[in-house]
Amino acid sequence: MGNESIFWLQMALLVTFNIYSLYAGYRISVKHYREHALKAYIPMALLAVGFMAVNVFILGQPMALRHTH
Repeated sequence: MGNESIFWLQMALLVTFNIYSLYAGYRISVKHYREHALKAYIPMALLAVGFMAVNVFILGQPMALRHTH
């Protein structure tokens, strides 16, 4: 596998599992907060999306010159 295909595989996995975690978080908030589920879910969803954005930024950084002395 080339570097570019590994990059896109990482991005696809990151986005896919982030969507799954957002769905799971919503289901958990509905289970515990019923009518106030959306109010309880929004802070967690924003945090998860923020972490995903940081991960995308970090994985998008060039790594070729990382271990040169």
